[in-house]
Amino acid sequence: MDHRLKSNKKIEYLFEKGQQVFAYPVKVVWASRSNENSVPGLQYGVSVSKRNFKKAVDRNRIKRQMREALREVIVKESRLKMLDGLQVDIMFVYVGKELLEYKVIRSGIRKVINKIH
Repeated sequence: MDHRLKSNKKIEYLFEKGQQVFAYPVKVVWASRSNENSVPGLQYGVSVSKRNFKKAVDRNRIKRQMREALREVIVKESRLKMLDGLQVDIMFVYVGKELLEYKVIRSGIRKVINKIH
């Protein structure tokens, strides 16, 4: 199963009706659904503002760091046990204004995931 959140409908629904959680430098918008049509699991996306980071190299670096932190926190630390038959969509938005070290990003992601629980 592909874990990337790509559907425009799902992303729009997420920002309209989803819940928000914040822990610097990451803001999370998430929503869960238990429809008959949805496949249980997790889909997530990462986003970095072009307004704050003009160079694509910087945006891509931050997105890579966020994805790696997600992989560590979710897979290695076995977080998000709330997926009992639910479809959970999560968008991670980087809100920092400067490039930060990987461990700061990882700690922010760990904090927001703990808040979601």
